[in-house]
Amino acid sequence: MFTAVFGRPVLLDNAPALAAPRSARMISSNPFACRLGSGLAMRHLLVAALSLCAPVLAQPTPSPTNIPLPPSSTPAKPKQPEQAATAPAKPVEPVPPTATRPAPTTEFDGLPLAVREVGLAMLIPKSSKANVERAADASGGFANIEIVPPDSTWVMYVRSKRLTDALITTEEVMSEIVKNIESAAASAKAVPEVLAKDKTFIISGRPAYLVYILIPQAEGKPGLVRGLGVSKIQPGSFMLFEIICARTEYERARVVFEDCVATAVIEDPRAEVERTQSLVKTGIAFIASITEQDLKDVVTALPERWERTYRPGKSGGDSDSTEISYSRYRYFFGERSKFPGIPKGSKAQQLGVFVQIDSRAVDGKVVVDSQGQFFVSADRKEEFWSLATARKEGNKPQLYTETGVRDDLEMSVSRAFPDGRTDATKPQIKGEGYISVAESLILPQLLVRKNVTADFGFFTYQHEHRNIRLRRETFSPVGVTGKVFEIRTRLNDDCLWQIARYRENGEFISVENPDRSVREQTTVEKLRTLWKSKGLPLD
Repeated sequence: MFTAVFGRPVLLDNAPALAAPRSARMISSNPFACRLGSGLAMRHLLVAALSLCAPVLAQPTPSPTNIPLPPSSTPAKPKQPEQAATAPAKPVEPVPPTATRPAPTTEFDGLPLAVREVGLAMLIPKSSKANVERAADASGGFANIEIVPPDSTWVMYVRSKRLTDALITTEEVMSEIVKNIESAAASAKAVPEVLAKDKTFIISGRPAYLVYILIPQAEGKPGLVRGLGVSKIQPGSFMLFEIICARTEYERARVVFEDCVATAVIEDPRAEVERTQSLVKTGIAFIASITEQDLKDVVTALPERWERTYRPGKSGGDSDSTEISYSRYRYFFGERSKFPGIPKGSKAQQLGVFVQIDSRAVDGKVVVDSQGQFFVSADRKEEFWSLATARKEGNKPQLYTETGVRDDLEMSVSRAFPDGRTDATKPQIKGEGYISVAESLILPQLLVRKNVTADFGFFTYQHEHRNIRLRRETFSPVGVTGKVFEIRTRLNDDCLWQIARYRENGEFISVENPDRSVREQTTVEKLRTLWKSKGLPLD
């Protein structure tokens, strides 16, 4: 397959051809993409290639995954002023018990809804339309968001709200909202009924409060249900979520509402500048600690790796899971002249890291094959990459390519499309903290090698956005044995967090994406057997 498309064979020991991550909706096999899916072609290549995220090679329009936000503590409440003996004390913000939510059943749209003015990113149902009213100001900005599904059976709202009372709690805010609803209903001679309450819900790692209220309507009508969610971001700052539907749609709409709200990542934009500076400072220190020997040791210890990306079925087994893509990763350290596809020139003897990723993604009758090659010199001053993605639906494949070259701080990226169009850009590298695309592919192993529990920020080129953006990493051990490590990654502010696990020797275990799709290590034999049993293309 690949021989015909790219002019070079990728089959190894009769292994099935590899190609990029899935098409139209899932990007879980690419470390570079933050999308859940949307747009096959080039993106898929990227995804497989940058396997910390999801497919990312972009077509004329960009394409997203990712993952639950790492827990962040609720900001400390300002000290309460002394009160008269008769004045009731302000209630303490409740801390809900830990609750484990079931995997979402809602099919999400590929690209997270991101509103930077209020630091919000969340997944919304597939094909839903989102209307956003937003503004930024000295106090941090505001947003009103309306989300409507294709069948219009419900409407969802998300609103940011700032209050003058910095001591008000989440429960107090919800109480005021409920009182207003009850008051409005009473004026219409209706008696609202509370259908459900949930004080254990978690939104973006913070305590939240959910309430569902039935508002009766005229005789013969089913009544309306208003589902409400409140989460405190900072003292006096809240994010409000709401869904409205007919009583007959309540059970189904509630599932959609809670699935979406549970994916929300919320960060106070007012504190983001200072936090970003701290993350980048830690990232710069980490980069400075990496030696040529570190690069060599990490790469030479990495064996060839096969990965499978899929959406788990109800049984949790392979039989009813939905296959998205599979990929093969290969890592090398040596002279530039030994790596195919990498320009040599007068620097054939230059030492560096080379990574190649071959992938295949499927989406119905569409097959997307991808190949990515990534190189960075041992002194980190030069890099090169080439990406090729073939989208096949019928006999003639559509080929997308991207080539990137960097010499110190000068970078150029060019693309070619099936219709003959080409374009080029020169992303700007400003300041310190930049890591090459090739380094980002071995970043988890470098973090494990250094074993520093911390939050990091790095700037790297992101194919999906055709620009250099900040990616965040949180590294920590799992349990007390020190044999497994967890790395949470947020590729940029438009992405959600994904959670990956690695063994103490740097061996990849698995990645969980925001929509609960999974990317895990496997073998070519298992892949061949599984894909063949499901009638999926291997040639």
